[in-house]
Formats: sequence, C-alpha cells, structure tokens
Amino acid sequence: MSRFLMLTPDGTSPGSETTRTKLQPVQQRLVLNTAPIIIPDTNIPVGRQPFRDASALRSDRERHRDTHIFKRRGDSVIDIPVCLGASPLGAEEDLCLKDDFGICKALILNAYLDYLFRSGREIFSYSPVEFLARDDLLSESVPRDTVCPDWMSVRLRYQIDIRMHQTDSAQGMPVIALALRTAIVLDGSCADLAAYGLDLVGKYVLTEPDKIDPRLRPRRRLAGRIIGTADKKLLLDDTRADETSIEAGKAFLEPRRENLRFCMQAIFGEKSETIWHRLFTRMWEANEGKAKLNKIQGVLSFLARQNLELCPGVSFQIGDLQAEGAGCTSFPMVSRETPPVYVFGPSQKTDTWHNRGLEKFGPYDQSTFTPVLLGLR
Repeated sequence: MSRFLMLTPDGTSPGSETTRTKLQPVQQRLVLNTAPIIIPDTNIPVGRQPFRDASALRSDRERHRDTHIFKRRGDSVIDIPVCLGASPLGAEEDLCLKDDFGICKALILNAYLDYLFRSGREIFSYSPVEFLARDDLLSESVPRDTVCPDWMSVRLRYQIDIRMHQTDSAQGMPVIALALRTAIVLDGSCADLAAYGLDLVGKYVLTEPDKIDPRLRPRRRLAGRIIGTADKKLLLDDTRADETSIEAGKAFLEPRRENLRFCMQAIFGEKSETIWHRLFTRMWEANEGKAKLNKIQGVLSFLARQNLELCPGVSFQIGDLQAEGAGCTSFPMVSRETPPVYVFGPSQKTDTWHNRGLEKFGPYDQSTFTPVLLGLR
C-alpha cells in the first residue's frame, strides 16, 4: 500500500509533543485511472464465416472498414455490422454481447476511433486508441513576438484502452482505462529542416509508409543514419534494409527530446534556452499527479456524455473513476503485501517502516562511521 508523510504547518507531525519532526505512516486512498463500463445485456446479429488466411482477413477488414469489424475465433471469423443498414456478411447468428469481452472491446474502441476521426483528431493507433490533444505546450511557451513552426509541437497524448478487472464476480468487470503523457511532434521533413540551415549528418531518420487506415496517422519506421546528402537525397548507413538513400522530403527526425532542442536552437536562436525552460515547466505541470488526474476526469466525463453506440441501436455507458472507499462497489480487489524488514543494526534493531526505524535506531553504521574531513583546493 502506498504511503506518504503528514506534517503540520509548523513542521511537526500531528500529535507530536516536541518540535522534532516525528513521521507517521498514513494510508492513502487509491484512485485508479479506470471507470466501469456498463454493457447492455442484449443480443446482436453477427456473421460467421470460415477463416481462410491472414491475408484474406486483412483484405476483408480494409474492404469493409466503414461498415463492419472482424474478430477471429479459432477456425472462424466473426463479422459485426457497425453502421445503420449493414448486414452480416457470413452465416447470420445472434451473439450475446456480455459473453464475448473481445468483441465488446473491439466495438467500444471502434466507436471511439470513429468519433475522434469525425472530430478531426490526430489518431496514432486503434488498440489502444491513442490521439493528440489540440493544445500545444510549445506554442504556449514561445514569446508573442516569436513564430513557432506548425510542424514542431509538444502536445498531450491520450490513450484509451478497454480492460477486464477481476472482481468477486466470476465474469469480472469491463473498464475503460485512460492514460496521459506529453508527446513531441516533429512533422517537418528533413528538406524543411535543411531550409533552416540545420546540419543533419549523424541523425537517425524515419520514413513514413503509405496509409493503411485513413483514420490513423501512418506509423513511421526507422530508415537509418544520415552520412551525407546528394541531389536532394539523404545518404544513409546503419539501415534496416538495402536502402542506402532516401528523399529528404520523405524523411523525418525521431521525435526525441534532444532532436526537439536541436531544432529549437536553430529556429529560436538565443531565445531557445528561455523557451525550453518554460516548456519544461509546462511539461512537468501537465505530468504532475493532481493535474493529470483532473485532465483524465475531464476527458472521461466528456466521453461519457457522447452516448456512442457499439452497433446500431446498442449504446454503452461509462461510470465514474474508481476510487477506494467512498461507496465505490466497483473497485477491484486489493491485497496487502508483507512489508519488508529494515535492519538498522545488530541485536534486533529492525522495523517495517524505514523512517520510523531511523528515528528510533539511527543508521546502521552510526557507531562505526568516521566523518571525513573535506580537503578544499
């Protein structure tokens, strides 16, 4: 169980009789970044067809992306219509939603993917669904008299996943999990960067494949390291294949922190350090526990109000964030591990809480430690 220290404003712990700080373990109420999903107890029409091979399944998914989702079940493939007017492609049968968590998960993620795509969000992946917020922390850190290129940004990246929490019930409880982190976006090609006078030799670059799903941002892959340029092409080594060159307009820097600073120094010049410190502060504030929890609560509340459908006529609901106690019956089971035993000296000088043991016994080597005189030169 997590612990923290509680101190009064004057520096003493509650109930302390002296001015010396006494540390007391205080149990923390746990709050998860998950919320229960209420799935209706209903049957939906699906199709079942024989599984041929992975290529055929991939082709079916691409051909019917807007109308059906597909899930393999052993030697069969289940297709589920997800838009009004669509019918099962295989032999029709009824499926109880609650009996198949995998299909429920796929339907929920597909509903969020379609909604975010219609809302104009940049989406990175389908399972889990990852998308970017519109706010740009880098632009907010740049002075008003300075222009920030639109291909360079630092944004909040949300991740939506569907999981199963084990409860006292044999079936468990489906939950939506929402995670948040900051993401660096470098969408300027190496040709764009060269226009700013950046020397890219020695940098690793990515290439962008063709889109497979128009709703998703293409997933870039590593191409190699730049060793030179020739005729608007980048010469590469340390490549994954036999490609020894790539067009500068089709290559991108890795979205790493050192590459962001590299671009900022070239574009912002002497202002780059000030902007970097402002940006770092905003990134830290966005990842601070309380701020992150508030953002997650806000996004979950917004998603819960959208009343999305799994398939025509079948919607689902999202509950509140799961918190320990406070009447939350959906909180998963919590088990307490045996606490470690800290040793502070011979003759049974032990304790199961490190700070209390230090207060009581002092460090293990207090009787043998010899201070070293510092020699200043």
